[in-house]
Amino acid sequence: MVFLLCTGAQAGVRAWAVGDSFRIDPTNGKAFEANTLVFPDAPRGNYRESNLLWDGARKRISLKAARNEIVSFQLIVERTTDAPLTGVDVEVSDLIGPVTLPKDSVELFKEWYLNVTRRSAQDYSLGTGWYPDALIPCTRWTGKLFPKSYILPFAVPDLLNNIGPDQRNQAVWVDLYVPRDRKQAPPGSYESTITVCSDAGDRVELPLSLNICGFRPAG
Repeated sequence: MVFLLCTGAQAGVRAWAVGDSFRIDPTNGKAFEANTLVFPDAPRGNYRESNLLWDGARKRISLKAARNEIVSFQLIVERTTDAPLTGVDVEVSDLIGPVTLPKDSVELFKEWYLNVTRRSAQDYSLGTGWYPDALIPCTRWTGKLFPKSYILPFAVPDLLNNIGPDQRNQAVWVDLYVPRDRKQAPPGSYESTITVCSDAGDRVELPLSLNICGFRPAG
């Protein structure tokens, strides 16, 4: 799978990926879980450059999944200049491998942030801040939605979420469903393209590989 994120000559966009167990602060791009005072095994080092699924040096995302499984990760769209990003849009192509997995296998969700203003009394509290909470479906929704920028295209800072000018990051949750039937999803490596563009014409390309294992979960 290849991710294209539109950036022009003077790039105002950076893109990176992280797994589904992190909550990324939209103002500073740090993971709330990267807190050694609460979690002795908290992630260390620059996980924005390298983590279990993201290789920043190669700009590559690598996933593994079994059949009849949903594998998830987060694409972080980061504003690198003071200028707002507007018209950030996302498109997905088919996944090409031993067979073609249609682009309908991928679902995108815009992450919605809630402002926690009071630290809880528990020792495991991660403190105050803007926490990603709700996932707004971008690829499957019905009815009238106004304004449509609740989903795609969106802006950073997001005026609807009301985080304010401090927002530098917007996370997009990605679900990738692998069919149950072996004929529909034989083992092997698959590649696709997700294109993310902004009104400024920004562009970044992030290759992603999905390796489907030769077994499926029970059930």
